Amino acid sequence: MTAWRFLVLGPLEVRRDTEVLALGGPKQRTVLGLLLLEAGHLVPARRIIEHVWGVDGAEGAQASLQVYVSNLRKLLRDPGSTGDADDRLAFVRPGYRLRVEPGELDLLRPVVDDRLL
Repeated sequence: MTAWRFLVLGPLEVRRDTEVLALGGPKQRTVLGLLLLEAGHLVPARRIIEHVWGVDGAEGAQASLQVYVSNLRKLLRDPGSTGDADDRLAFVRPGYRLRVEPGELDLLRPVVDDRLL
């Protein structure tokens, strides 16, 4: 079983087992960060576009968002995964939801004596 760690308290980082994953450019990283901050909840595509490209959204923002999400879905797929049913990042009209298991996201882990458990 693959061990995942999602780190948002400090520099954005994703670890799969001992490997630190390359998360792509600034906009793709921002998309991932937004999804992690709302882990487990639907994040409307319109809201992601507003945060990444501005309130008016840039021309082609929807298509770019779909490319970033596709890249992230591949990146966040467990090795040996059989397809969409195993994806952590799902399209749920009208946006996206990122599944994070308990203990994987540093933001949601308890702190004891100034250390994350």
